[in-house]
Amino acid sequence: MANYIILGRDGRPSIRGVFSLMKSDCIIMVRRRFKGKEYWRRYTNHNSTRYEKINTFSPSAGDKVIRWGTRIEFPQTGFTSVNSPRALGRATNKLLARQVFAEHNVPAPRLITPSNFDEVNPTLVVARPHQHSKGKNFVTLKTKAEFVEHYNIYNAGWYYSQFIDKTSEYRVHCAFGKVIAVLKKPKPEDTEVIAWNRSINHEAFTHVAIEEVKKSVLLVALQATSALGLDISAVDVIWRNPNAYVLEVNTAPTLNSSPLTTEKYAKVFDWVFNFGNKTWDYTTFEKGSSLLWKNFQLENNI
Repeated sequence: MANYIILGRDGRPSIRGVFSLMKSDCIIMVRRRFKGKEYWRRYTNHNSTRYEKINTFSPSAGDKVIRWGTRIEFPQTGFTSVNSPRALGRATNKLLARQVFAEHNVPAPRLITPSNFDEVNPTLVVARPHQHSKGKNFVTLKTKAEFVEHYNIYNAGWYYSQFIDKTSEYRVHCAFGKVIAVLKKPKPEDTEVIAWNRSINHEAFTHVAIEEVKKSVLLVALQATSALGLDISAVDVIWRNPNAYVLEVNTAPTLNSSPLTTEKYAKVFDWVFNFGNKTWDYTTFEKGSSLLWKNFQLENNI
């Protein structure tokens, strides 16, 4: 039996930082493509950049697998998968994720269509493709005429949502019904900038103590993760008093925004490979601080 962290074709460099802090025996597998051919990079040494190139790979029965953003299917069965391909697909398709949120009463900006535009009466409509990342392909539509024109051309591949003028935005890292860490996104100096995204604004997220965050911010993140069927996620949540809203759920987020976040993920991954048999019922906790993973919980099979 073996433990694997499986990454998509481009990999995620920040996972290497997590890997270097882990104590359990595990292997990182990274899908690569070169000249139309796919292969795998196999990393076994926690503190080395060296890898072994192999042509084919599939986990065996009894193995434990953490999928980091990759939905690749394997012919073998009998292995344990953290983050199923189906759940990852629901999160990756942002329109589908919003529809799931609506079905499960997860607070999120409302989807806009020509039939409900006047009912919602949005001050601004945000248009984005079904799949997006890093704040790219972010279009704002200021009038109903602009919205209808864009919708008539692009609606097959885009989704449209009401704009909520947030006062704060967070990235809430979640695992198995508890919060790993909370990062706050800095507000851009340019007040006209709507996307508070690191790749656009070039400002790092900052770790915030759990006591500084409203409990509802944590709850909606956990609720969104559960609704999509994910075990581990990073949820972008906005706050406008008195409500929290989920924007999207990330399945392979950058983990080097905060050393504490990197350290916590190393502990969570170790917990999965050593224990990994418990999901917390977040609805039973009365205090927001109870929603946070404690180190002693990650180091024991509770």
